[in-house]
Amino acid sequence: MYLLLAFLMGVLIVVTPIANGNNAQKIGNLGASFYNYLFATLTAGITYLLVSLLSGNGTALAIQSPLTLTNGLIGGALGCAVLFLLNHIAPKIKAFHIVLLPFLGQMSMGMVLDYYTAGIFDVKRIFGLCLIAAGLLLQHRKDTGCAS
Repeated sequence: MYLLLAFLMGVLIVVTPIANGNNAQKIGNLGASFYNYLFATLTAGITYLLVSLLSGNGTALAIQSPLTLTNGLIGGALGCAVLFLLNHIAPKIKAFHIVLLPFLGQMSMGMVLDYYTAGIFDVKRIFGLCLIAAGLLLQHRKDTGCAS
């Protein structure tokens, strides 16, 4: 079940920015971002209520702490900013880059957070990120016809 959900999440991560980019071209960046977050909020709320009610713990409607609420609002604001930028950028770059560039950003930020919160520094991850970035650069140079 978890593998299926992880696979579905991977598919959605690829499809969503492309669909949002197309919507942004048709109805504008703000409109596409609004409808995306409206749908995401409704879907997340319904899923949260269903899971909470089905698990029987009854905490779906519990009042959250101010810190949890603040973190949620900051996360939502950052998510809106990322979506707004992806909607602006998506029509201008290839789907391949839409998938890999956010991945590189997530991995880089994850490494920074691991270092500052847990003191973990992994050279293999940095090497892997450098390989992916080099591959993107080589592919970009090939597509644009730049000489080596």
